[in-house]
Amino acid sequence: MRRALLALVISSACAHAPKDATAASPAIYRGSANFTNHYLVVGDRVVIVDSGTKGRAKRIEREIQRIGRTPLDVTLVVITHAHADHAGSAKELQERLDVPVAVGVGDLPTLAEGHNPPLRPASKLGKRLRPFIRNKYPSMVPDIVVRQPFDLRPYGVDGEIVPVGGHTPGSLAIVLRSGEVLSGDLVRGKIAAKHKPVEHFFQDDVVAAHGALASLLARGARVFHPGHGGPLAAADVAAWLGVSAK
Repeated sequence: MRRALLALVISSACAHAPKDATAASPAIYRGSANFTNHYLVVGDRVVIVDSGTKGRAKRIEREIQRIGRTPLDVTLVVITHAHADHAGSAKELQERLDVPVAVGVGDLPTLAEGHNPPLRPASKLGKRLRPFIRNKYPSMVPDIVVRQPFDLRPYGVDGEIVPVGGHTPGSLAIVLRSGEVLSGDLVRGKIAAKHKPVEHFFQDDVVAAHGALASLLARGARVFHPGHGGPLAAADVAAWLGVSAK
């Protein structure tokens, strides 16, 4: 019921808001468990980015309350990619909060199956970790399928969702007007030095992931908030890639 009401209100906002309308400058709150991050992006309303592994929904609700907001402030859950450590609690959040969930079109088959596809190690550490990765999670049908840049202003956050691919076919980044980027698993922070950018343990397409990061830098990214570790300064990501920061 609430999802239907939100859809009606947001549809009306999209239709009637002036093109230069902006929401409040958002704040970013990070939650983390087992070296995997999820985020609360807080402007006029709250957008949840990633859901952690299965069973994290109640914890995320408590985090919302700790920052002085309520679950009724949440307008959207964005899943940067459909791996179990990021989408594991998406279905539970969808049901508990009765809010829409958005995912990239290329990750629809994975989300529908509720199981990671074969992971492609991008390092020796990735090869060692692969047998221990949790692969199963509750399958679900998202409310919003992202195929092109998606405006978040009607959801109360000044930014947009951008399809990037690379880590998975449907990987998404959330780009805020402030220059902060929630980048999913395009890059990660080093385990022993979380602010140092390094290759993620697994990448479907390393070249595409690096190209997506370079594109985000070119459009003015200042800080990356990755799915593991971080935050990462744009200059450090650029130096790691061997490109120039804007």
